[in-house]
Amino acid sequence: MTFYIHCDGSCYNHPDHNTVGYAAVLSEVVDPLMTEVLRTKTGWEREGTNNTAEWLALLAGMELMMEYDKEKNIMYDHYVIFTDSQLIAGQANGEMRVRDRNLMGYYAEYLALEKQTNSGAGHYPICFDIKWISRRQNRAADAYSKLVNPYFKEKIKNELRPKQSTSEVQDIREFQGTHVRKNQG
Repeated sequence: MTFYIHCDGSCYNHPDHNTVGYAAVLSEVVDPLMTEVLRTKTGWEREGTNNTAEWLALLAGMELMMEYDKEKNIMYDHYVIFTDSQLIAGQANGEMRVRDRNLMGYYAEYLALEKQTNSGAGHYPICFDIKWISRRQNRAADAYSKLVNPYFKEKIKNELRPKQSTSEVQDIREFQGTHVRKNQG
């Protein structure tokens, strides 16, 4: 059986601070809806760049794959790990060099995880591919990466609050000031 893992990172850069959120979602379908996600692995960091977020998401995807595969303990499963970062997909597949010193540690961690998947790490070797996809095809992972990023989490929470019309706000102000609501009749 083939399982799909979508990975994505979100980054908010600000002169005073920045936050990085990342997510990996596991499903049995190529382009999952939020309700079709079997498992997630998410997290956030206080520092980083867009590429840091994407590498953290890929590493979370690798860990999620290894955890899930170990639980299932089935020999012939195959995993396809998707990322919407061409750079990260290219680097992980050995098609591009990792030149940024800040990303070399993530790449080394990836190679260590890849080695564990090939050795079987106590059970069967894990067969997987890493592929680049468009952002549009990565919606579930994108949503989760933003939900765990403190900046986007607050922004989403504010956007989900019910909007009040100007007349409703005026009615509320009048009510708070006079404790009597005027008849709109």
